[in-house]
Amino acid sequence: MNVSRCDIREDRDIPGQFSRLIQKYGIMLKEVPVDRIKLDLHFLTSSGDQKKSRTIVGCMIQMVELLEMKMIAEGVETVEQAEFLRHRGCPEMQGYYFFKPMPVEEFEKLSEEI
Repeated sequence: MNVSRCDIREDRDIPGQFSRLIQKYGIMLKEVPVDRIKLDLHFLTSSGDQKKSRTIVGCMIQMVELLEMKMIAEGVETVEQAEFLRHRGCPEMQGYYFFKPMPVEEFEKLSEEI
C-alpha cells in the first residue's frame, strides 16, 4: 500500500479527501494481511510545520506498533532523521544517510563484508 500525493487531488476539499483516504486505507489495514508499512519521509523533509510533521510521523509509528506490524522508513538522509526515528521506535530505515544506490556487484561485496 502506498499513499502518495497523487491520492490527494487539488480540489481543496482536504478534510473530505483525508476522510476518504483514512476510510479507504484504514479498511485495507484491517482486512488485508499487511505485516509491514513503508513510511515515506516526505513528512520530515518537506517545508511546512516541522512540529506537526514530527507529530504525524510519531503517531504513525505508534499506530503500526499497536497493530503489531513492522515499519521501514525510506528516504532517511540525515543523522537527525535517523535518531528521531530510532527514538520513536522505528529501527528499520533506508536512504542516502546509509548508502546511495549502487550496482548489484558493489552491494554483494558490501554484504559479504558485513
